[in-house]
Amino acid sequence: MKFPLASVCVALTLFSAAPICAAQIQPPAMVPGGWKQFSVDMRGRDREASVLITFTVKADGSLEDINAVDGFYNEAYALMVIRGAKSKKLLPAKVDGVPVDFHGAQMLIRISLPGVAATGPGFGQRYQAAAALVKAGQVQDGARAIEDMIANHVSSNYEFAFLNAALVPIYGQLGRNHDALRATLLATLRDGVQDMQSPATSFDDAKASPGWRYSLPREVVPTLLRQQFVLAAALQDNHTALSAYRQLLAVSKVADDDPVAIRARTLQQRVLSLEPFSASALIRDGKWTYRPVRRVLAVTDVQGGMLKSVHLQCSLHEQDAAYSAGAEWVLQPAWGDCAVTFKGDEGTRFAVRESVPPSP
Repeated sequence: MKFPLASVCVALTLFSAAPICAAQIQPPAMVPGGWKQFSVDMRGRDREASVLITFTVKADGSLEDINAVDGFYNEAYALMVIRGAKSKKLLPAKVDGVPVDFHGAQMLIRISLPGVAATGPGFGQRYQAAAALVKAGQVQDGARAIEDMIANHVSSNYEFAFLNAALVPIYGQLGRNHDALRATLLATLRDGVQDMQSPATSFDDAKASPGWRYSLPREVVPTLLRQQFVLAAALQDNHTALSAYRQLLAVSKVADDDPVAIRARTLQQRVLSLEPFSASALIRDGKWTYRPVRRVLAVTDVQGGMLKSVHLQCSLHEQDAAYSAGAEWVLQPAWGDCAVTFKGDEGTRFAVRESVPPSP
């Protein structure tokens, strides 16, 4: 059973200068200086925040459907950021020169407070206690202790990033590779617009953005991005893997004979080929979101629970569908780059098989 849902041609780069795809989709663009005055009321606040928002850029440049979807924040911060974003405008996306609505844009708003230290009172003591558990072989208990710190004892963006970075090798010891990958992503959240660069694009144009966009220092981030690439590639989350490699190139030098560089080039060629592949998926917090690089998707090997629904958020189209076992989703080229979110029972494991449409 096939369902035409969404498109993937060349994946769009948000705020790119060049139009792409046969339909000549020009993504939204920043209004010069338009976000510099973005502010929230920080009176009485004693903790920082990093809020990743998604939104739709309407044809008139206004923002709608603004949601806080990830990061380090509480509900009050999320509401303040959403309220502030509603007052902003962007230059709208265009198709063949005509303004259109553009879904799935992402931006990280990082809130830093001058009075908040990089690490607060008791942070070092709690972390050392957790690290001692891991060193003593009580790895699961150490992971729980750090997870509790993230949930209840973090006040700065640095602490949040540091603890997620610390969880990466611990999750690796526990065989929790999906959680380790997510920890690398949270540890390397970047200020501003999130890159949606096509994996098929040449690595030659990977460039560093002005300023340092990460919470962790320059000597730490390259190692995390290497871990992110290796983990994503092992799970066959190819868009995430190649995005991690592009970020790595932007923040450090990578020799041509570096094993990561060799693997990245091999992976890129595989993405550009007709070869199918299957991404390993795990439902966490009720969902799993994925950016495919193929146009035909099918779910296989569902274990440990049930899948319930599928949400497609494509650049030019959004759609919800009930999950149906054995269904095959055909992503239509006219709708642009897509993110696919599967919702289901916590802990459900499955695979997403990606392939190219058969020749007509």
